[in-house]
Amino acid sequence: MCGNAKWGAESADSLTMHIPARYQHSGKRHVSSRRLVTDGLPGTVKEARLRGLTRYFTGKPCPRGHITDRLVSTRKCIACSVDDEKRRDPLKLREKARRNSWKHNKLPTPTRPCPAKCELCGGPPTSRALHLDHDKKTGAFRGWLCHYCNTNLGRFGDDIEGLMRAVRYLQGQTHHGD
Repeated sequence: MCGNAKWGAESADSLTMHIPARYQHSGKRHVSSRRLVTDGLPGTVKEARLRGLTRYFTGKPCPRGHITDRLVSTRKCIACSVDDEKRRDPLKLREKARRNSWKHNKLPTPTRPCPAKCELCGGPPTSRALHLDHDKKTGAFRGWLCHYCNTNLGRFGDDIEGLMRAVRYLQGQTHHGD
């Protein structure tokens, strides 16, 4: 017998299973103290692939003892996938996403590594990572900016003329579109 799950027969035609409380969960699966209902999920990877599903349910505990759906792609149980995701370092995941984001968004490759502070205001990044800033016309990499600086540069038209209008306004030389 694997794990802490105990199998037993209630009658000749039904198989029941006692699931320890720490493995019980709510959600799609209905788990009672004596019966496990699978909601029509297939029991094998092959059946799930044939039906075009992303999950299957064997009813058997995984090596870590979880009794839950498994992913077709990795054959890993959902609980193990969630546990593994929680163990990952969020800063490393954010850095990896940032490293790969410009590849998917067709942004230029940076010419220097991402610094600890915004290259415009000198402040640390907020809850978001520093953004890769680039010239929208030439596509050339310019630097690393915080979310605030990056969006505000865009609001001024991403060019010197827009920023000069803002400077003239702050100096009191123009009023309301003069």
